Amino acid sequence: MDPSLFSSKVYLVTGGNRGIGFAITSQLLDYDAFVYVVDIGQEPSPALQAIANERLYYHSGDVRDRIECQALLQKIVGTHSRLDGLVNNAAICPLEGASPDDSMFDEVIDVNLNGVWNYGTAAIHQMKTQSSGGSIVNIGSTSSLVGVGRLPAYTASKHAVLGLTRSWAIEFAGQGIRVNCVAPGGTDTAMARTPLRTVMGPRFGMEKSEDELLEMVAKSIPVGRIGKPEEIANTVCFLLSELASYVTGQIVHTAGGVQPLPYNCGVIATIIPVSTAMADSTLQGDSHYNIQNRFLSTRGMWNEDWAALLQQSPRYFEYYLNLREAAGLRRNRLPPKIQEFICIAVATCTTHIHGPAIRCHIHAARAIGATADEIMDVIGLTQLVGIHTVTLGAPILQELIEEEGITIKPEGVDSDELDRERQRIKNDFIGARGFWTDTWNPFLDLDPVFFEAYSRFSANASSCQRLEPKHRELIVCAFDVATTHLYGRGTKIHMRNALRLGATPDEIMEMLEITSLMGIDGVTAGARLLVEQLEHEKRA
Repeated sequence: MDPSLFSSKVYLVTGGNRGIGFAITSQLLDYDAFVYVVDIGQEPSPALQAIANERLYYHSGDVRDRIECQALLQKIVGTHSRLDGLVNNAAICPLEGASPDDSMFDEVIDVNLNGVWNYGTAAIHQMKTQSSGGSIVNIGSTSSLVGVGRLPAYTASKHAVLGLTRSWAIEFAGQGIRVNCVAPGGTDTAMARTPLRTVMGPRFGMEKSEDELLEMVAKSIPVGRIGKPEEIANTVCFLLSELASYVTGQIVHTAGGVQPLPYNCGVIATIIPVSTAMADSTLQGDSHYNIQNRFLSTRGMWNEDWAALLQQSPRYFEYYLNLREAAGLRRNRLPPKIQEFICIAVATCTTHIHGPAIRCHIHAARAIGATADEIMDVIGLTQLVGIHTVTLGAPILQELIEEEGITIKPEGVDSDELDRERQRIKNDFIGARGFWTDTWNPFLDLDPVFFEAYSRFSANASSCQRLEPKHRELIVCAFDVATTHLYGRGTKIHMRNALRLGATPDEIMEMLEITSLMGIDGVTAGARLLVEQLEHEKRA
């Protein structure tokens, strides 16, 4: 860019000590501009000190302080008689979680939005007095247009910055003041690495280093790499210059080809790890990006397994999504939280134990309000499947005892007394569990001591007050009927219990359909291993 576009002009950059702000400051200094940097740091960073010259002015300050802001503007105008451009770059991105407390929310809004308001209004007040007007560039984010899980305050602040940009652009265009927003995508800065640790890792269940996560992000970007702060600075400098004299009220995506879709129900595209090889194939139906968003909108949690499946067979993935949505994850015959509890139980059950699915569905359940105690109750119920070894084996043993003519005579115990003890144990079971089935008779006959211990254990597991009784029966029915178990007797017992407790046939069908989706777990695991093999062959 021609340095004469900036030479001797005066610019103010907030948050100019590091990252994108530093890159903007550095370029403006290279173009012989006067640059005022305001930053929370007490001293210029080592990098800023290294490029400092007589045209750089550093001010340690807080963008939230309106009086301090106005004093700095007065100083600039008193020295140079004008302000040609403002870059509102200062922002914070703390770990928020799904529900940040009020103080954290207030702090993020105060810095990211009120800071823009403070410096923007002060700059506009000055620029209105200048015949040359001026240019303001607000640094937004891809999350100015999309929702980002675990960062609600940050996302809200960046949405608001875009709204402020557009309002100011309309309001002050006639006075020669241009206002635009730059929305960086995946850019390698310290602040941008925060979502890798706080969002991508927890959301996708990935225990990887920051560099490994950055590499995964790069695979989701059409240009195949992470952005550099200098590239964002190039866009900002263009918008500050007269080359952009007819551009105002715009948001410019500097995201390597990522096209954010407004209000998708998951995470921004720049943190969805999908190979760029996917861009080579086409779909008559949904695009890869839309398929991802459909998946996320049904509370899916993206990970390497799903990415591999989408890479290898997008059409298969699309048809699976149709099945997933038909199974109830859009029809909601059961409450969404109960749907997730069913998925957790099936994935956790000892007949399946699929770690990625357990992690995904626990995350999804937590995101829609499930408590840790509720989830632990669901997990605890799955131990009940173990007793099926006894309920299957005890009748066989009893049958063989009769066939072989074996007589069992407990030593030192009167048979009538033993019968009374068995009846007591049976009554206690019915009192605690609310039902009895002949399935238990051989078990009780052969070992009343173990049966009583099991009865007490199962009563504790089944007495969890946090789950509605009919939902508890549906959850138990789910892991009995699961493809990896297919225990008919237990399925019928708990299905009958659920009906008697008020479950409808539609609700039971939804439970069966959701449970059947476990078949995809082998497909996703296999797809990931296939991708790993193909990548290994490519490197060899």
